[in-house]
Amino acid sequence: MAELVDALVSETSGSNLVEVRVLSAAPNNFSNMNTKYNKTIAIYRKLGEKYVENIKNLTPPEIFEYMDLFPEKGKILDIACAGGRDSRVFLDNGFEIIGVDIVENFVKQAKKNNPGGDFLIKDILNLDFQDETFDGIWSHATLLHFSDEDAGKILKSFYKILKPGGELFIGVKEGSGFQNIIDKLSEGEERYFNFFTEDRIKKLIEAAGFKITMFRRTQDDADRTEVKWLRMFAEK
Repeated sequence: MAELVDALVSETSGSNLVEVRVLSAAPNNFSNMNTKYNKTIAIYRKLGEKYVENIKNLTPPEIFEYMDLFPEKGKILDIACAGGRDSRVFLDNGFEIIGVDIVENFVKQAKKNNPGGDFLIKDILNLDFQDETFDGIWSHATLLHFSDEDAGKILKSFYKILKPGGELFIGVKEGSGFQNIIDKLSEGEERYFNFFTEDRIKKLIEAAGFKITMFRRTQDDADRTEVKWLRMFAEK
């Protein structure tokens, strides 16, 4: 991955922002992947507080089931935390939270919304936490912006920084391959998405060393009929 690449944030939209137009299908091996990543990052930076507001009520319901996996609470890493929507749920239930995002304004909003958490500007392709730091990692709607190769690298880094027995949550959109998409969230700009089959995402998670303990295919939290989610718990 070229040095230009930062990282990507989660993608979810409100029910009033669900019109999607697929522009083109892209091959699985992009020759200019760094440009595509940075273009998507730039869109999230542009949207800023508007995006945070639009997703504020869309926490995946699996978060409550996930918290039950931790009888002693613990330290959770919220990947691509945006404005700290899901971090708030963890904090309210007694967990210690570190949230990371590449979008500076998102991190600013997360700190404002969640004074009890620790929020950092970080590149999730190059996480620099010490090994075995976290009891859990929460990663919803993040890997769907990355190639399979980079998603695999990210998952392996998750494995390293989780404690033995640590718990991972992954949520991705169901589908096949990459698509370049314009929707209202991107204000006329293209973003690309990696849509996963059940088999592909499971193989990536297991190749990183995890054991999948829960798999679920769900409807969209924003009631978008065209969107289906694949959500999983996996244990180190």
